[in-house]
Amino acid sequence: MSKIRKFEKKGKNTERLQKELSFCIDETERPSFKTGREVDPRLKKKYSS
Repeated sequence: MSKIRKFEKKGKNTERLQKELSFCIDETERPSFKTGREVDPRLKKKYSS
């Protein structure tokens, strides 16, 4: 929280810091996205099922 205040005093954008803070304190849920084998095109060619 103090980091956000420091950024605001300097006139910097704090939108992303506030968004990350809301994720940390469970106000909002992180967006889900596919990772690993599901999205790696190298593995899709070899092991598509």
